[in-house]
Amino acid sequence: AEKKWNPDGDQPWMDDVNNFTFTSTNGGPNGLWKYNYEGIKRLNIAIELLTNPEIETITGITPARKNQLLGEAYFLRSYYYFSLVTNFGDVPLIVEPVKTYQQAFEVAVKASKTVVFDKIKADLATAKTLLPNAKFSSNTEKWRVSKGAVIALQAKAALYTEKWDDVITLVTELQSLGFYSLNTNYFDNFNSEFTDNEVIFAYDH
Repeated sequence: AEKKWNPDGDQPWMDDVNNFTFTSTNGGPNGLWKYNYEGIKRLNIAIELLTNPEIETITGITPARKNQLLGEAYFLRSYYYFSLVTNFGDVPLIVEPVKTYQQAFEVAVKASKTVVFDKIKADLATAKTLLPNAKFSSNTEKWRVSKGAVIALQAKAALYTEKWDDVITLVTELQSLGFYSLNTNYFDNFNSEFTDNEVIFAYDH
C-alpha cells in the first residue's frame, strides 16, 4: 500500500513505515503493542470478575448477560493476542490481572508463539460456548462480538498455524450458520456497516 499524501504532519509514522525507516518508537508498531496490552489488561480484570461464582448475587446480572460479556471478553483477548503474535512472534502471555510491580516484572517475559496460539484457540473455544447462536449477540448493539466472529477467528488462527483440515472444518461451520453471504454488487459493501451480509465482525470507530 502507498500512503496517498505527501508528508504534511498527518500521521507521520506512516511516512516512516512507507519509507522502511521505522523503529521501535514508531507510532504504528509501538501503538499496536501498547493498546493491545491495555485491552488485555482490562479484559483480564473483566474475566476475573465475571468468573466469580458469586457475581450474579453480587450484581444482579442475569446468566445470559454474564455469558455474553464473558464470551466477548474471551474473544477480544484472543483478538488482541492474535494481533500481537502475528506482528511480533513470541510475546508475553498475561492471562490474569497484574496487581503488583513485582508480578509485572515476573510476567513480562516472552512466551513462544506456539503457546500463545494455543491460548488463543482455548479462549475462542470457550467464547463459542457462551455466545448465542444468532447473527447478532445484541440487536440494539450490532457491533458486539457474535458466535460467527468467534468461528471466523478460529479459522484464521488455524490458518496461521497451518492446521489446514481445521480451517476447512471451521469455514464450513461458519457457512452453515446461514448468517453470511457475498453481495451481488461488490460496492454494496460500502453502503452499510453492521447489517451487511458480508460483515462478520465490525466495531464502531
